[in-house]
Amino acid sequence: MHLEIERKFLVKIENWDASIEGVLYRQGYLAINDKNVVRVRIKGDIATITVKSNEIGISRSEHEYEIPLHDADYLINHLCVSRIIEKTRYKVPYKGKVWDVDEFHGDNNGLWLAEIELDHEQEDVLFMIKTTKPFLYIPVITTLYITNIFGSSPINIPSGVDVEISGEVEVEFVDVEGRGGASYEDDFVKKIETRSPYTQIDKAVLDFKLLYSKNISYRFSLRFDDDGAYADKHYLKYEKDNTRIELGKNRPRIALKRETEGYPLIGTAYWKGRQYHIDMEKKYGNLRVGASFALKRPLEYDDAAEDKSFRMLVYDDGEKVDGQTSELGLRASYKLSPFKIQAWYYTGKLIDDEDWKKRLHYDFDYYANVEADDILNKDANVNHFWYGGRAELMVLGSLFRGEYIYSEDGFLPRDGFYFEGRRTVNLFSVNNLFTLVRYGQMRIDPFGNVFYPLLKDPHTWKRSLVTLALGYNFTSYAKLKVEYYFLDEETGDTKEKAIEQNRNYQSHVDDNQLLVQLELNF
Repeated sequence: MHLEIERKFLVKIENWDASIEGVLYRQGYLAINDKNVVRVRIKGDIATITVKSNEIGISRSEHEYEIPLHDADYLINHLCVSRIIEKTRYKVPYKGKVWDVDEFHGDNNGLWLAEIELDHEQEDVLFMIKTTKPFLYIPVITTLYITNIFGSSPINIPSGVDVEISGEVEVEFVDVEGRGGASYEDDFVKKIETRSPYTQIDKAVLDFKLLYSKNISYRFSLRFDDDGAYADKHYLKYEKDNTRIELGKNRPRIALKRETEGYPLIGTAYWKGRQYHIDMEKKYGNLRVGASFALKRPLEYDDAAEDKSFRMLVYDDGEKVDGQTSELGLRASYKLSPFKIQAWYYTGKLIDDEDWKKRLHYDFDYYANVEADDILNKDANVNHFWYGGRAELMVLGSLFRGEYIYSEDGFLPRDGFYFEGRRTVNLFSVNNLFTLVRYGQMRIDPFGNVFYPLLKDPHTWKRSLVTLALGYNFTSYAKLKVEYYFLDEETGDTKEKAIEQNRNYQSHVDDNQLLVQLELNF
């Protein structure tokens, strides 16, 4: 173990001696938490992985190991939780010490940092301002502005609480099933509402992190759209050693951080919506176990992809609602490289009226076949549960993932699944191009014969979705996504019904969609 004692300075350099040779660095972070940081770095033709303690002050324990160059390149491109940093490092000797001077590139272009490693915390740092001798090889006419910095640079408010701010804006172009307008209008009963291409700001998010202590933080996100602004996610988090506790509004912990704009169908249906919960998780080596107690999310409708014409039944964002009920969740995951498996089970009761009456009885014509529409709440089947599992395999630089979920809300059963593979490739002159292929389904009453798809009710349809996605990071703060969705929806229509109603037969709706999105982060 190496004890690192260093000071960092923000410097303003107006001129630089171009004869000084530097080494190109590229790095990212696999983990950043209150206890430690894990960094992967490529410097020239050498790659290292470094674990540092995340302590207040200028002293940190450091463990650094050399790793294969291709492994480091994959970790940086695929698994880092922070933006990628690119810089050129110059070694500058001065007064018996060697300064590391970093010139940053990309979005940080123009930023210079200087750092020096010390023998002990009380050691004086020798540097000169407006001197006749050059400091860091800056000419005499240059003034050197120095500001002390330690790690990140959060905002400090009068209460003494540090605040970190970040954000994201998504600007996108969407094209649904080609040209629109009267000349291209069809005679089908179910029609796509907006076929003409359009552009929009999909979302603008401002994220705040309040750091109360080393182990306690409060995080909330403000989301802006055409209707105004609202709190998207907000929760208090406690994390120490192998224990994590979360209290507030967030997605279920089994939710994946998406890499594509489009969710899997079962992701939209089950774990996209936010819930108010208290969630606890404990890690035992390669095993993680967790439990949550949440206010049940209401049954609502959401888009299968970008098009809003034919919505599907989902567990929506939690909200203030009369007759609120609760949900208990249990989960476990086990990781043994290159495999990872997860399983979960959630159970509770349907929300009084909002779920079992407003959604199931009113919106599903066949529901009266299993439960009378005039039944009282005390006699109704208000049971609710959903369970699922997910498996991942990392092999030869590619990630393969599969997931299955089954649910029952009252007498309504649903299930779905998907399989996907993703890999970063070099194509023509474009390096580090993210690629993904995914196939999935979402089905109503998959194993029975009680509920059937009805043409007039899109929420009863059986859906399948093929997603093809490409992504490219222009910089660590700007990403371009190009995605195409082949969305096939079985409506349950029959030729006999079409003839009887004197209309076109429409057994399927092909709702294919193109998305081109620019994602900007700060």
